[in-house]
Amino acid sequence: MALSVLDARPKIKPMRLSPQAIQTITQAAQERWGDGACVRLFGSRLDDAAQGGDIDLHISVPAKLDNPLWESAQFAAYLQRQLDGRKVDVRLLDLGQVPASIDRVAMAQGVLIK
Repeated sequence: MALSVLDARPKIKPMRLSPQAIQTITQAAQERWGDGACVRLFGSRLDDAAQGGDIDLHISVPAKLDNPLWESAQFAAYLQRQLDGRKVDVRLLDLGQVPASIDRVAMAQGVLIK
């Protein structure tokens, strides 16, 4: 039996994140780092069978940041306020950083939301 073109499409992972939350996250990232920022959701929010859990975000920024740890903490706190207190973890990868193992996992398994 031959495979159709539809069978060859990559499968999109379901996300436990509302469209409003996705819009809040992507808009905030765009305002902060511009159109070139790539935002990925990874971790337990990709598992439809799981419950609860924080929002794990990986953001690639096409520029060198002065203090990526500080910026990620500020951004996570901002999103947490915007998302009604839901815990948000942010990993920033800027242009000058060598990807760590968490970056490689997030880029391989995460879902691009912006």
